[in-house]
Amino acid sequence: MKVENLSDILEIAVRIERDGVDLYRRLYEKSVSPQAREVFSSLAAEEERHLGVFRQMLERVATYTPRYSYPGEYGMFIEGVASRVIERAQKTSQFETTDDVAELMDAALSLESETLLFYLDCGQHAQDEQLKRGIQTIIDEEKQHWVRLLKLKRSLYADSAKKNKAH
Repeated sequence: MKVENLSDILEIAVRIERDGVDLYRRLYEKSVSPQAREVFSSLAAEEERHLGVFRQMLERVATYTPRYSYPGEYGMFIEGVASRVIERAQKTSQFETTDDVAELMDAALSLESETLLFYLDCGQHAQDEQLKRGIQTIIDEEKQHWVRLLKLKRSLYADSAKKNKAH
């Protein structure tokens, strides 16, 4: 994928984050474990925050003309790239078939890893310095999300271990 425009990446980032919000809300609704529900509610809120960051960035650079001549084709391109990232992450685990908090946390980490890899790939292909800086901002946001998710997972394991020792 040749990245030529920060707005392209931000459009994709907005879509990925929106899909992440939807995914974590679905997982929240599907989970029976109160612990899992708390985790997925928190993740949905974090995705909402990222969505706001990326929308603000897009508004600042929105004075561009898409590289594609037809808005429909451009929209399809954005949808396709963003959907691919989400679909690849979903395929790496069984999001919909378990209420096991550890498995669901691993699946969420996989989703975040796929998203981060996408942005890292975009950064490697960026030609323009402003584009590189914009992509790095996105990468920094995603790294914070991934670290927060890992800390949350470790906290859940620690809490679980304490409960097991008490019994």
